[in-house]
Amino acid sequence: MSSANTEESANDNKAKPTSATKQSDAPSEANLKSKLIQKVMTARQDSNTSGSKVGDGQNGSSGPDVKIFYIPPPGDKFKCVACGDILRQPVKFEICGHSCCSTCYSDIMTTTGRCPEDESVLERNEVTVDKQMRRELDHLGVKCSYFEQGCPWTGLAIELQDHLEECQHRVVTCIYDCGVEFEVRFMEQHVTADCPRRPVVCQFCQEKIEIHDQPAHMETCKRFPIPCPNGCKRKELPREELVVHLERECPLQVNNCPFTEHGCNFRGMKREIRAHLQDENILHVLLLRDAVQGFHNLLDLQIQAVRENQTTVKKLQMKLQRCEAFFEPSFIWRIDGYKEKFDEAQQGRKTTLFSSPFYSHRHGYRVCLSICPNGEQRFRGKYLSVFLCICRGEYDALLSWPFSFPITLKLLDQNINPDLRQDHQVTIRPNPIPSNNAYLKRPSSERNQCFGSPRFLELEQLHLRDFVVDNTIFFKIIFDISG
Repeated sequence: MSSANTEESANDNKAKPTSATKQSDAPSEANLKSKLIQKVMTARQDSNTSGSKVGDGQNGSSGPDVKIFYIPPPGDKFKCVACGDILRQPVKFEICGHSCCSTCYSDIMTTTGRCPEDESVLERNEVTVDKQMRRELDHLGVKCSYFEQGCPWTGLAIELQDHLEECQHRVVTCIYDCGVEFEVRFMEQHVTADCPRRPVVCQFCQEKIEIHDQPAHMETCKRFPIPCPNGCKRKELPREELVVHLERECPLQVNNCPFTEHGCNFRGMKREIRAHLQDENILHVLLLRDAVQGFHNLLDLQIQAVRENQTTVKKLQMKLQRCEAFFEPSFIWRIDGYKEKFDEAQQGRKTTLFSSPFYSHRHGYRVCLSICPNGEQRFRGKYLSVFLCICRGEYDALLSWPFSFPITLKLLDQNINPDLRQDHQVTIRPNPIPSNNAYLKRPSSERNQCFGSPRFLELEQLHLRDFVVDNTIFFKIIFDISG
């Protein structure tokens, strides 16, 4: 027995209340029942009075609501104790035997938790699906939910859903999303004649468009027929062909003379232009002559510009080669007018020649070559002397001091046959001892003292090979920066 019934039995054993007490309690119980039903009805917000609703074919489904009109109206046995409407998906309270809609049951459990009929306390595990009630409801007589629209169908409640799927009086929404609702029986009329968004095929370009877009489409349709604006014999032609028609076909179209770009200002219709071309052929030839001359002048200017650019490119290439030479681990020094320079040295006017400074390698030592064509001091008149000077450079702070890299000095053989050339060379290996600091230290002035080979080549051997050709000699220095 439930706790509620136990409490009632215990109360029966107590002293009987007076009649005054009974009169005061009776309105309280009635008010409580009324409030319970009101809470459920408020939560449901359902105002059905003439029948129940159905969705998926089962009486009282919670699917899309469609009214059910029973014939004749069911008795109180089939009414929900909560909402008073015909039961929908009924559930049964085992504790008291009353039934309610499944949705009403959810509302009851979230509000009072009591049966609206007798206030029994409800437990979730004591509520079951009322299958017997559902079977009885399914076999009650009903008429079509759209009988007010004129549908004459009647049958069992269990058959209603199948009928509604085919009912011609059922209200549906337009399949083309125009927002209009109508009965199924009017579907064909709406989608073929009334719907403003129904698809149609343009009779000219065969493009599929919506009917309400048809006026705007005709304003731009490429195949829409339009008349020639000049009123020629071609009455109508597709819009996309109009430009070609006016340019090439229409005899009434006013066009420019074909020689307009060369200076002819004549305009006229096709027959006028043909006559103009015959009458003014000399003028057109003169215009073409001037145009050709203009093209020649322009071509001359472009040729001149190309030549100037080529000259500039050559100068830049030479400058680049010189710059690269400064940073290569080898350097070639060309000395022109060697005979005159030798004579000056022999006469004592200019005994030493210096090259432009260059770098041993990128970010390396800054050096220069020097030669004494007639020999240095005690070797004067006997030897060609060649020396190297270490100059102050930009990267000295990053280099190793004193200078100690082997260098090779070469006098290049200029024989016309490369296979017969025999260069003369001397390799110098600096000895970084304190006594050589004046030559090998990091420069504190513009350059250190020169070191090298005072007896580089005997003067008598200078002309035994092709060391001097066209009064020019070449010296090459190679740095072994790896060692």
